[in-house]
Amino acid sequence: MNKIKNTLLILILFFSANSYAQPECSNFKVGKYFLSDPALDYEMVIERNDSIQIERNMTTGTESKYWIDWKNDCEYSLKIFMGTDDELEFYKDKLLYVKIVNTEKNHYIFEASIQGMDYKVKQVIYRFPNTL
Repeated sequence: MNKIKNTLLILILFFSANSYAQPECSNFKVGKYFLSDPALDYEMVIERNDSIQIERNMTTGTESKYWIDWKNDCEYSLKIFMGTDDELEFYKDKLLYVKIVNTEKNHYIFEASIQGMDYKVKQVIYRFPNTL
């Protein structure tokens, strides 16, 4: 009887662990998104295909473009190739590393860091409703 209980417990733990193993990151590789950060006083519209990300700062009206290099479905890096002079100078020879840590149907939570800097941020990006 103990063998049966132990086997059932192991199976339950196995299936529970697998159901929470990875967020569905691949659903967010392409689309249109919205990011708001009241602390930094900006709102951003992000459009992404598999290789390019375009960011429009709704506060300043500026636009930046980045090459995307997907390490796997949940991790990617961004390298700027178009933006304001200040952005181009700041990101010169730096990559922005992004890791998606949790996903829901209409948004995901990510952690980002900048190469060579002691900088980390955790934020939420929302999918535009008409781009599901």
